[in-house]
Amino acid sequence: MKAARESEPGFEREIGAELRRLVRVVRREVAALPEDTEARIHAIRTGMKRARAWLRLRPGKASRAPLDAAMRQLKDVFAAPRDALVRTRARERWLGRKPAAGATLPLPAAISRQAEALAERVDAGVRALDWPAPDRAALLRRWEEECRREQRAARRAARDGGARRFHRWRARAKVLAYQGELLSPLAGRVSRETKRAHRLGVCLGHEHDLTLLLARRSGLTKKQRRRLRRERALWRECALRLRRRD
Repeated sequence: MKAARESEPGFEREIGAELRRLVRVVRREVAALPEDTEARIHAIRTGMKRARAWLRLRPGKASRAPLDAAMRQLKDVFAAPRDALVRTRARERWLGRKPAAGATLPLPAAISRQAEALAERVDAGVRALDWPAPDRAALLRRWEEECRREQRAARRAARDGGARRFHRWRARAKVLAYQGELLSPLAGRVSRETKRAHRLGVCLGHEHDLTLLLARRSGLTKKQRRRLRRERALWRECALRLRRRD
């Protein structure tokens, strides 16, 4: 997936072509499983999040809905092993616990088979999808709609303070960051918002990892839970400060 992050295409290049290229990379990652499982699962899930964000730039919500659903399914098929990995890494970072020597991330064969079928379906859907020629004004309008969605999610997280609200805010911030990879050449404010969205992603990503760790009902002492809650509160405040600067 590294190549996908380094390409930095301008808005004048066909977004549909960029999406097809990204999906081909993801499909190769799926085909290579279970080799280097942890890195490939991260690449596949990130690739599908990026692809879904790019797909939202295409007009016609109803026509893109089946493809979006397939992309979401491909991402979510790895949700359980990914959450297990996040908890392991969170324990390492915040509790100093090291995994057992030789420990690897298990990946059932059924998940690999399901992922291969979904990746083929996504690839076929992307290749069949027609994409109108880029229109600067229309792309900016759709991007501005995503900005408003992210701002509403931020206000709800600040008001409610619940883990679900912060998770939703993180998802909205990621959409802005991924769309900005394509649209930054459109306007200076797109570039600025993209940088802010990436910074938000860091704060909210740590918040999410801590929430997953705290969701475990066993394996943590009361003292550890208090410490993790304090750490999570700091990352939430980090995100809220970024929003208040705007």
